[in-house]
Amino acid sequence: VDRRQRQMCIRDRGLRLAAGRNIALLNNDTRADPAWLEVLAEAVAAYPEIPFFASKVRLWDRPNFLHTAGDLYGVDGIPRNRGAWEEDRGQYDQAGEVWGPCGAAAIYRRSLLEEVGGFDERLFMYLEDVDLAWRAQLRGYRCRFVPQAVVYHKVSATGGGTLASYYVGRNTLLVLWK
Repeated sequence: VDRRQRQMCIRDRGLRLAAGRNIALLNNDTRADPAWLEVLAEAVAAYPEIPFFASKVRLWDRPNFLHTAGDLYGVDGIPRNRGAWEEDRGQYDQAGEVWGPCGAAAIYRRSLLEEVGGFDERLFMYLEDVDLAWRAQLRGYRCRFVPQAVVYHKVSATGGGTLASYYVGRNTLLVLWK
């Protein structure tokens, strides 16, 4: 597929076809708890001033361990997953503000996506969520972590290996540059 065709495919699957006021994202290598979407929908209704929400994401093959309890951004310019690889002992069971959601399991208000311009197509794999969170943060928006919204993630099951190394490195530099 040439670049033009790939961009058309991305746009066809993107925001323009989504009809709701809220857009829930769930990676293809995840399994959501049965109450995941309901819990997020309740948070969206309870916090109309918050435009995006983070889930608690646990590891698929080690379900008592965390992949992320919301994203962080270090002063060194490196994004981080809060609680990554920690055993989930309830230390992140308090709802509250985080820097951004992991795009593997999040919900965004459509109005936020329209205002910040959606996801940058150049970051189609890795850190597209970080870039979007940056643009939202720069506009003064906050993200709420919803610990009862649980998803299990096969980290890098779709990408991984050298592919992930390349895109994480490249996209980290691109986000820093932006």
